[in-house]
Amino acid sequence: MKQPIKQGFYKTTLATAVAAVSAGSIMVVPQVYAQEAEAVEEIIVTATRRDTTVQDVPYNITAVSGDALEKANIKEVSELMRSLPGVQYIDRDWRSGGVVNGILMRGVNIDAGTQGDVQLSAAPSVATYVNNTPLFVGLSLRDIERVEVLRGPQGTLYGSGALGGAVRYIQRAPKMGEFEASVSGYYSQTEGSEGWNHGVDGIVNIPMGEKLAARMSYGTLNRAGIIDYANAYVLDGNGVPALADPADVANSPALYQNIEDADEVNVDYARASLRFEPNDKFSAQLDYFTQAGDAGGRRQQTESMDDYEFGGLILEPSERELDLVSLELEVDLGFATLTSSTSEYDNETIGVTDNTGFYANAGFGFYYAGSPRPLSRATRTFDDSSFVQEVRLVSNTEGKVDWILGAYYQDQDLGMTQLSETPGLNDWVEASLAEGIPTYIDEPWLYDVGANWYSYWWGMDTSSDVDWRYSRQMNYVEKAFFGEVTYHLSDTWQVTAGARKFDVESDIDSRAELPFWGMLDEFDQSFSDSDTIFKLNTSVDITETDMAYATWSQGYRRGGANAVSTSGPFPEDPGLLSYGADTVDNFEVGVKGTLNRRLQYNAALFRVNWDNVQLNTAGPISGYFVVVNGEEAVSQGVELSLNGQFTDTLDGGVSYTYVDAELTEDILFPGQATSSREAGSRLPGIPEHAVTARLGYLQGLNNGLSLYYQVNGYYQSETENSASSNPREAATFDGFALLNASVSLSSDAWNMDLFVKNLTNDEGITGARTGATWGPNHAGSQSQWFNYNYANDASSSFITMPRTLGMSASYRF
Repeated sequence: MKQPIKQGFYKTTLATAVAAVSAGSIMVVPQVYAQEAEAVEEIIVTATRRDTTVQDVPYNITAVSGDALEKANIKEVSELMRSLPGVQYIDRDWRSGGVVNGILMRGVNIDAGTQGDVQLSAAPSVATYVNNTPLFVGLSLRDIERVEVLRGPQGTLYGSGALGGAVRYIQRAPKMGEFEASVSGYYSQTEGSEGWNHGVDGIVNIPMGEKLAARMSYGTLNRAGIIDYANAYVLDGNGVPALADPADVANSPALYQNIEDADEVNVDYARASLRFEPNDKFSAQLDYFTQAGDAGGRRQQTESMDDYEFGGLILEPSERELDLVSLELEVDLGFATLTSSTSEYDNETIGVTDNTGFYANAGFGFYYAGSPRPLSRATRTFDDSSFVQEVRLVSNTEGKVDWILGAYYQDQDLGMTQLSETPGLNDWVEASLAEGIPTYIDEPWLYDVGANWYSYWWGMDTSSDVDWRYSRQMNYVEKAFFGEVTYHLSDTWQVTAGARKFDVESDIDSRAELPFWGMLDEFDQSFSDSDTIFKLNTSVDITETDMAYATWSQGYRRGGANAVSTSGPFPEDPGLLSYGADTVDNFEVGVKGTLNRRLQYNAALFRVNWDNVQLNTAGPISGYFVVVNGEEAVSQGVELSLNGQFTDTLDGGVSYTYVDAELTEDILFPGQATSSREAGSRLPGIPEHAVTARLGYLQGLNNGLSLYYQVNGYYQSETENSASSNPREAATFDGFALLNASVSLSSDAWNMDLFVKNLTNDEGITGARTGATWGPNHAGSQSQWFNYNYANDASSSFITMPRTLGMSASYRF
């Protein structure tokens, strides 16, 4: 059952070739020539909770069809985001990109680009949805009906976290009375790799009479690694560095090796969907989706080394698994449509991080000062499980008033654990004691401590190689009521008002253990809040094909509790026990419409006032993961796009985004006088200028065949790694451009594609772990006391995928 599409906004005469994408920079071109015919079909979206076309939505929205993704050989979220106007992306690769959301819109980001290995406490500033389930996951883009991208805060309809915008991945639903199936595959190779990328997909839609249908899909993504861990330890069966001289445990250096193409990625996904439509008044759809994958290491490059080399001491693998079950019921009540969306998911990750460089530069030298084989390994687990229920009532009646009413409930559990180890430390200490050899320390006065300075001076117990155990468990519950009312003052002028009333509660329990000192710290905190946010929008149909609009909308991101202790060995200021919600006020004016019945255009000016900004960071005393609030940041800019059919055979699009985003007040830790982020700093990860462009040419051949040539590109200007001037985070990244090209040979049943991505092999950097934090020993807080013996350089840059050449093919039954 579909809501009636608004008819006041005249349907454009874009060719069928353009029907697959509205306002985006990528599109699929069916195997027909563009025609001059009227009323060509456009992509339908449900972002407003009603079925409507993109150009009828009175604010800036982009929708990309699944056919467009397939045509452009887009398999991963990073590729998709760079094809969309007004969207920025911090590309942390598959390994880390499924832990921390890298999607940015309208400049709403304060977190440093170094994030990626730790599950963050604060919700992301851009909300992501799989169908109607709020869920962040590095989704494999297969069997997708469309992707909807909503810019600006979407709090009235999409709840907490949608400060900068929302991204919705809509999967294809089963089709009634129609059998269809397809198989596809691809094969490619990436610069710097000795291996091959490949994947296969299969989809089948099975009708079961006239009222029931099932849809199933399965696929794989296998990406060869490109990064060499060029100076990694050889490890024994217990994960301890192997000795170059096995007879000399106290003094022997480690054995090293070069591990090639370490960052390979393997992903499997499967989906089963059952849809029941007994009549035109009721429908029910049950979905199960699962995705599991692993990465062998990080796709990050150390700038002091050769291209595609990383200086970590050990491999840093990661595994991730998602299971999602959802049930959607829809009932046509006549005056309104009632929709119930119920879902439950579990998203689990486990990963390893080499923390040796971090320890060396953070002054944690007492863990292994003098060891010839320093190593700190952290094994982390993350879990995100949730039950979500939403009920909506959407009016059907025609008249001057349209309305939406809804209720929302979410019960979410977030968990994180960390086990930090110094493999081989105990063996080295015992061997040093047995030989009467004091550990090497730069300051002579510490030699008097004796051979085992660990246990005598520091009171440390090194009988175990475990130096830290940490657990953080959070429960978050949101209850909300929301609604929007639209009043049509005339056939061409409407006003919409919306609101969302919500209550949030969170409880966090944490446990930190330092076995070397026999210290245990346990604490729990709670947080609750309630508020109401509003939206006001108006739009006027200037002509049958052109619209002007203005919007004021508010966004809210929940606050919460920090798991820190105010007593014991690492006491934090009591002001750090909790953090408040942050909010935005978004002001937007824009125009959208068509030119010459062929080209769609969008233009928007916006300003976002961001109050009580949330920063994910670490406590200044304990180093535990916390969120702190700042005062204010401001982002303003312009979003422009033009997209469509230039001639019968030539299509394309271009977009330009300008964003001026800066912190307007210092961010201070509670009880601290020194700023951690400085006023006037540009917000990290946000380029001032960004451009997308695409051009396609369709050539008809004999026997129903056609060739389609396509080039598309992305450019962004320089960005900052952090809003801090501290060298442990600060870095400026040059702008970069990515150029892709492809040619497709197609018939009604099959197609074959040759493609190249990042044709010029440009090295785009969107985030970094700096040398001051991860590099070789640096002068710092305690380096004058300890020699860490850490000569590796694990600083790294998050690089875009290098040049990739390949081919793909698909067949439709």
